[in-house]
Amino acid sequence: MRIQNRELGSVFARPASRRAPAQVWIVASALGLTGPHLHAAPQGLFETQGQVLIGPGSVLPVQGNPQVQLPVFGFWTSVRAEDGSAVLTLIEGPGTNTAGIYTWSEANGLTRLLGGSSALPGGSADAVTVGAFTAVSPGIRVSASGQHILFGARLAGSAVSELDDSGLYLWSNGVPQLLVREGFAAPGIPGAVIGSALEQVFPDLVGVTEDGICSFRVRLALGGGIGASNDEVIYRGAPGNLTIAARDGAALPSGERLDELNAATNAPSNPVHRLDAAGNLLFACRLLQGSSATPLGVDNDQAVLLSRPGQPLSVLVREGDPAPYPGTRYGSLIGIWVRIIGTGPVLAGGDPGAVFMTSLSGGSSAVSGPEALVLVRASGSAPLARIGDPIAGLPGVSLSNFEILTFAYDAQGRSAFVGRLGGAVTSSDDAALLRVQPGGPIEVLARQGDLAPDTGGKRFGNNLRVLTMDALGRTWFSAGLDSEALDSWWVHDPELGLRLVAKLGDEVVSPSGQVFPGAFWSVATQWTTTGRPAAITNDGRALMPVTGKSGFTPTFNRLAIAAIGTRTLSASPASLSIAAGGGIELPLQTGAEQAGQIYLLLGSLAGQSPGLPTDAGLLPLNPDALSAAMLSQANQGPFQSNLGLLSDGGTAVAGLQLSAGLQPSLAGQTLTFAGLTIAAQPIPNVTFVSNAAQVLLAP
Repeated sequence: MRIQNRELGSVFARPASRRAPAQVWIVASALGLTGPHLHAAPQGLFETQGQVLIGPGSVLPVQGNPQVQLPVFGFWTSVRAEDGSAVLTLIEGPGTNTAGIYTWSEANGLTRLLGGSSALPGGSADAVTVGAFTAVSPGIRVSASGQHILFGARLAGSAVSELDDSGLYLWSNGVPQLLVREGFAAPGIPGAVIGSALEQVFPDLVGVTEDGICSFRVRLALGGGIGASNDEVIYRGAPGNLTIAARDGAALPSGERLDELNAATNAPSNPVHRLDAAGNLLFACRLLQGSSATPLGVDNDQAVLLSRPGQPLSVLVREGDPAPYPGTRYGSLIGIWVRIIGTGPVLAGGDPGAVFMTSLSGGSSAVSGPEALVLVRASGSAPLARIGDPIAGLPGVSLSNFEILTFAYDAQGRSAFVGRLGGAVTSSDDAALLRVQPGGPIEVLARQGDLAPDTGGKRFGNNLRVLTMDALGRTWFSAGLDSEALDSWWVHDPELGLRLVAKLGDEVVSPSGQVFPGAFWSVATQWTTTGRPAAITNDGRALMPVTGKSGFTPTFNRLAIAAIGTRTLSASPASLSIAAGGGIELPLQTGAEQAGQIYLLLGSLAGQSPGLPTDAGLLPLNPDALSAAMLSQANQGPFQSNLGLLSDGGTAVAGLQLSAGLQPSLAGQTLTFAGLTIAAQPIPNVTFVSNAAQVLLAP
């Protein structure tokens, strides 16, 4: 039903007190209007929140078979992206020799680097190629720019046997280079040979820097002086120039010997292997007595070590060491002690470290799991969050428990985690996504029971999971809405607040411009990463494996890679009482490309589909009387800064002030907002359209 001005009350019917600004006429011209009045758009259009970059129908550039296309059930994994490009592996590809490592860019599309039958250096005069499919490891590690790719491969060739049929490689400067090969000499250890099966690479248990420096762990073949006490080695370096960062049986300066490198966990979702841009390496291990004067027991035999290039190994943090809470020591966590469970780097700067979730001996006897989140650097440690700490902005509410498998941190030590709340809470609002920075309070980013923006009145459930934090301090997470499972993806920006990235049921578009099959989608779990985004680009898009949900068998459910842009417009609050009235804040973030251009924020009570076509795509808004009023009376009365010029960063904040006592018939309806930007020269044209943001009108 079209809502007229009279139903809205006088709040939307105020006459213009002065001539409309010049930008209104530029806007009208860009929209193809004869004046500041909007009309309904043609039928048959739809809003798209994402675009499939690679999916069913995409042509694979395979030499000798240029027209092969992806099947419905192509299986993509291990995506990495920066600046609009991506590196990925294809598993279960169609036709012959289509599996392999590919790159994708907006300028060049899809390019195959290597795959089945591709030649590789084998470390000998014999010809070596990538073997049959599954030959390229599903897990790869890629440097930030995508120039260096660390991968494992199973090898084939007339001289290849089962004793030397795997290798670890670095793709660098356009060619693959051998790091180590199974059955070949182990660098730096006379008489030893590599014994590991190297084709399987867990991306969180290896590292590669922008300079092409790698780190990885291998096992040596047993025999000839190599046994269970000295068969694990962590290497660091470049092809042809590898050095030993750590080895089983080696002694620390304090006398303890190393055992079980990466002992805290080998599960790829719980990595304890971090390499930073300077080559500093963190890894976990178990300690043996050796010549140490300190007796070792179950309470102090595990540690995270720091290896700096050219320096002796040192202990970053150790079980039983004093913790940064008076009277406490680092304790055990489910028999494992302390884990870097979440995603995060070696901390930035000349003082490397990491964030840990740990139990505390001497702490609360009522806590059976982790009790604290701690920032540990080479120079010392600092507390971040502990059970019992108060929650900012929630009087009488404190942290009562950690969800141990979900936290993340960035290079500055800012951390996000999921916790349970205690005190003045109920079972319907005691789960929350929380963030803390060194020296700061615990803040709530999203909470069970709160309205979820832009979801039509749905609320966050108790199923929340931190995915990652990016270099801009943004927290990416997934959430179940109402009583559903993890069916939506979000990002919290420190400046722009909470933004919906994507939700179950959003439409995506195929490379040919058609709606993705079924017009429904969900996010498929990335290989070995328990559901993190495949990658986050510098322009704020998340690259995700997606799967159709309408009639598809999810045997191989990674149907495509889609670029899902973070919502550029949000509306706060998610719900507003028509009886009480109040303000609605509408922050818009377009990008630096639109800096200084004209922006316009419009609202409607007529929904978002079919929308309004523009030069820059579909504006997800059905124009009505409110839309017309916000254009003709821009920046006047209740319409606050909804027309103007974007900042140098391409941002603006608009608002709408609703009077108290609006018509009761409006209760239950939804206000929809959308924004656009316009370049005035040489001819006014729309350069950007936002997503739709919605506010539910409550009684």
